[in-house]
Amino acid sequence: MTQKQYFMAAALGSAALMLGALAFQHIGGMAPCKLCIWQRYPHVVAIVLGALALSFENAWLRTGIIL
Repeated sequence: MTQKQYFMAAALGSAALMLGALAFQHIGGMAPCKLCIWQRYPHVVAIVLGALALSFENAWLRTGIIL
C-alpha cells in the first residue's frame, strides 16, 4: 500500500466508526456515556487529518500534517 492509501484507510476507518456510533445513538436510541463522547474526538481529528493529508500531492506535506 502507498502512503496515500494508508491515510485513506485511517480516515475511512474512523469515519465508519463515527457513523456507527452516531447510528447507535440516533437510530438505536442508545444514549452514549461520557467515555463514548470523549472517544469520538480522536476519530474526528483522524478524519480531518486524513482528509487534509489526501488533499496534498507532496509526500513531505502529507507526512508533516500527520506529525
